[in-house]
Parts: sequence; C-alpha cells; structure tokens
Amino acid sequence: ELRDQLDTQLRTNGPETLRRNLFRKIEAIMNPANEVKFKLGSKVIHKEKRYTGVVCGYHAGCRETDEWVESNGILKMLGATARPFYMVLVDVRDVQSPVVTYVPEEMLQQVKHKEIRKFLPKELQEEQKKPPEVVHPFVYSLFYGQNPNGDYLPTDELMRRYGENRK
Repeated sequence: ELRDQLDTQLRTNGPETLRRNLFRKIEAIMNPANEVKFKLGSKVIHKEKRYTGVVCGYHAGCRETDEWVESNGILKMLGATARPFYMVLVDVRDVQSPVVTYVPEEMLQQVKHKEIRKFLPKELQEEQKKPPEVVHPFVYSLFYGQNPNGDYLPTDELMRRYGENRK
C-alpha cells in the first residue's frame, strides 16, 4: 500500500517533490508532538507581528506546501520545517477580519495574565482580575472558557484530536 502511494506521488509530482514530502514526514517523526512548547488553549503573542491569539492546534513539523514555505521565508529559519507549527486564532481586535494563522514555534511567546497584572498600577490590578479574552468567532466552539492564567480550556473533542489530557 505504501509502495503504491509512493509510486503515485513519484509519477504525479516528480522525484524532487517526493523527496521533500518524505523528508518532512521524517522530520515530523523525529520531533514528536509531545515536544511542543505551547499546548491547546495557550494564549500567545506573535513576536514580530504583535497580535494576540490562542493556540487551537499544532503539528510536530510544518505541513504546508513548498510554495507556502518558500513565500513565508520558513527555509531561512534554523530547522526550517522540522520545528513545531501552531494554528492560532488571532484576536479580531488585532487584525481586520477573523483569521487562523500557522506559525513556527519560535515566533510565539506565551502570555500569562498574572505576569501582566503585576506591571499594572494597583487600582488597575483590581479591575483586571479576570483575564482579557481573545475575540474570535471560533473560540466558543473550541474552548470552554479561561483558567485564572488567561489560557483557554479546550473542549474534550479538541483534546482527543491532539492526544492531550486534562491536568
């Protein structure tokens, strides 16, 4: 069965594409999904674009097309497609329309509500007891709500899809 799939890919796409696809699969196996830094529901900030969002999925290695990888400068990064990539629901207040981005791990930084609160003046700390929400139309379909740190609680279905367990 695998041999048939490889033969079909070779005939359809040529040897170079087949080689790249096999290399990506090997990279993904070498970096298993349990080594991701951010879990489902992690609230994050994009380090360059400065938008906030929430992690709604991930891959152990990049699963985008060669064209996408090239046009987004992924090959210039250390490790290129071998690192974890995350699907992030971007807060609509930071962009013009609801989007889900696909981002390499090193471009994201986790946001913890408690860490942000300690930099606020005392009077604002009281007002900001509840973590600010990420505004996106898919949040209520994929998450139950937020924990005290501001991270989101993924639905059971989403957790099963990624093999995560509740702590």
